[in-house]
Amino acid sequence: MTFVKIEAISVPGGTFSALHYRGINPDQDLWTSNEVLHGIIKFTIPDITMVLIGHGLRAKPSITETPIEAISK
Repeated sequence: MTFVKIEAISVPGGTFSALHYRGINPDQDLWTSNEVLHGIIKFTIPDITMVLIGHGLRAKPSITETPIEAISK
């Protein structure tokens, strides 16, 4: 991915100053910020868009299963 610019981006999870990157395909874009865990604010590829809908105290996990501990050998 190639860095495009730093820009403000608004998604349901808030408004952020984000680093905007573009993939080799011009339909691939990624916005990241160190203000959120894992950094992804928005990601787009053809036919798919993923956006941050909450973080911090407003975040609600969508995973309902009980986590299991990893077993190392």
